[in-house]
Amino acid sequence: MSVMFSVVVPVYNAEKYLVECVESITEQTFQNYEIILVDDGSTDKSAQICDELAIHNPLKIRSIHQSNNGQFSARKTGIEHARGKYLVFVDADDMLGENALDYLNQIYTEQNVDMIVYMLTPVDSKNVKLRSSRSLFNRGLLSRDVFLRRMICSEKLNSIVIKSFIRKKYSLDQNYRLSYGEDFVMSLMIMDDIQTVWYEPTELYKYRYNSVSMTHMRDIYSYKDYLFVAEYTIQYIRTRNLGNELIEEYLKHFAKIIVIALSQICLGKTQQRSKILAELNENIIVRRCEQYVSSSWLRERLPLSLFYNQRYGLLVVYEQIYQRLITWLVLLKRAVSTLSNCQRKK
Repeated sequence: MSVMFSVVVPVYNAEKYLVECVESITEQTFQNYEIILVDDGSTDKSAQICDELAIHNPLKIRSIHQSNNGQFSARKTGIEHARGKYLVFVDADDMLGENALDYLNQIYTEQNVDMIVYMLTPVDSKNVKLRSSRSLFNRGLLSRDVFLRRMICSEKLNSIVIKSFIRKKYSLDQNYRLSYGEDFVMSLMIMDDIQTVWYEPTELYKYRYNSVSMTHMRDIYSYKDYLFVAEYTIQYIRTRNLGNELIEEYLKHFAKIIVIALSQICLGKTQQRSKILAELNENIIVRRCEQYVSSSWLRERLPLSLFYNQRYGLLVVYEQIYQRLITWLVLLKRAVSTLSNCQRKK
């Protein structure tokens, strides 16, 4: 019997959640699958856990090890070893939802599509649901062009590789190692081999949400990755003749990404903030985004205005105050949630 699903799990220092991740797959009602664990040079006990899981369940689980080359490379390795007709990607700190594979198999049997895109459920470290996701389309078939254009201009669809199930009929001949945008670049590459897309507004994936601000999670030099992704995307649009209007729509979206980069730079501990900000300001793509400052939301408009007017000192102060307020809000929400739980128990 041929394998229906190859579930590829890139693993890097995920010892805390790895077993729970794999159990979310092995406990699926649909059992025609294989799990490919790709250890990307972990320095914790992840590699050992991968091997133990494979030894315990050799008919379903394979453990592959490679030197640390990044998540993109790990997924690519998983694809190369996959025997299934379809690919499902699950990050090692996330989980598949209950009966997800059964759900996907049923849709494929009825629709025979190249890709099924589904919704995710944000959960905390204890697997408690944080909120409900919002549907982006109605259930049903989408044209590749409509879906691709929405994906390029919306952060809601920037990681299709962990929100979809994909017909295995392509290979990735390139490799990128980025601190930002790996999922998005890989998703664009995948879309080149996709003709039919089914959108399923059902939460079939549990995403482990990190409440700590991402500005603390990335290097201040991540802005170089942001610029690389922007250049890659604009070139992608041009070479596939998707139109200049889509480039402008993407630049409007990219203005929001610039704000994230500004926050990371301003909050980073470096004496070179002004130099880095000036270097970013001189970039041709960044300059093109200046026209969208006035149409941005307040959170984006204020730092962008300071940035483009080269008021770097005020920008740093603004970001520090904003981040402190966000931290206080997170602590307040946690306190309210804890109090609410205590009252329920009583």
